[in-house]
Amino acid sequence: IQDEAKRAQSAGLQVQPLQFGDRDGIELTQFSFIYSQGPDREAIGSIRKSVTLFYSPAGGAADAEQQWKLEAVVTRLVEDDFKMGIKNIEVIYDPSPDTENMDDVYIWHRYNQKEPNTVVLGTMHNTANFPLRNKFKQRFYVKLMDHFNMLYRLVDGYSKKDGQKYNETIIEFMQEHNKY
Repeated sequence: IQDEAKRAQSAGLQVQPLQFGDRDGIELTQFSFIYSQGPDREAIGSIRKSVTLFYSPAGGAADAEQQWKLEAVVTRLVEDDFKMGIKNIEVIYDPSPDTENMDDVYIWHRYNQKEPNTVVLGTMHNTANFPLRNKFKQRFYVKLMDHFNMLYRLVDGYSKKDGQKYNETIIEFMQEHNKY
């Protein structure tokens, strides 16, 4: 990984070495089983994709809500074939999601627990004949982030709705204790 970072830096890209500090985050995972085609329809594997958003405190007044800064985004795609014993893992790490430039994004591919292949997005071909970087961004990453944005909004909406009902129940419970 560090070799790829050095290679990207020598090509003039603003790539920082990987550093995972003390961060808080939230992860959302979408999971599905892969079923056999036969009449028994048994689970023979699984696929899942997840996005983890890492935050760090960004200050704020002591009497106000804590402010947070998005520090990193980690995306995982895992395909696990239980029967064949094959496991494919893709990890995408964006250390600076607040910036427009995506040249510092790391992409790892790991097949069956072998040594992972690492690519820094800025070193990927992006010519007229091989627009790999554009394909990654347009056909995959933007669509994936839109999908998870929708899922996060759904989860947030359900959480707010359920949280309000819970709060009402607690207040009613406490009011009952005012009677004696």
